[in-house]
Amino acid sequence: MDHSQHIFVALLVLAIPATAGAQNVPTPRQKELNKQAYSLLKEGDTAGAIAAYEASLELGAVNVTYLNLGRAHQKAGECERAWVAFDAVAQAPQVDKPSPSVVQETAERFTTELSATCPTRVLVSCGDQDATVRLGGASQPCPATFEVLPGTHDVLLTAPAPRHTRVTVVAGRSAKVAFSSSPVDSPVITPTVTA
Repeated sequence: MDHSQHIFVALLVLAIPATAGAQNVPTPRQKELNKQAYSLLKEGDTAGAIAAYEASLELGAVNVTYLNLGRAHQKAGECERAWVAFDAVAQAPQVDKPSPSVVQETAERFTTELSATCPTRVLVSCGDQDATVRLGGASQPCPATFEVLPGTHDVLLTAPAPRHTRVTVVAGRSAKVAFSSSPVDSPVITPTVTA
């Protein structure tokens, strides 16, 4: 291997991105974008903050930026996107300050808030039936989408043949309930993640 090949291999190794658990130092541009995003978020411009955090992440993944992006999505009422960003915190390269444990604890606190406040969706299909679905006191013709708080909910197909199932959903996640056209078959419940 000649000298130029050694340099190429060294540059290739330096170009490999940091992995979870590795320490990462944000670039000056990332720091500038994060500071700008924080100011925009304080001013109530969640769309601008989200754009700045996403621009920072395009330059390189950092745990604290995912944390802040999740918070901006949360403040914008974009619960599912907030959940995805908070999930990314644990996988992203870590910064020294704030410490990785503080960033992770904060992400856990924010996801607890997200779970308590964000509505989730229950999507109900009824095969080829002309039916009505009830969930939490609301009725809709099938197919139906209900926004609900996280927890366990009763889903009732009221016509033509009444059927019932129970579905549990968590914040940032949706669940699909599929009633078949046969009144004998049990409904199929599928949790989904939407981003």
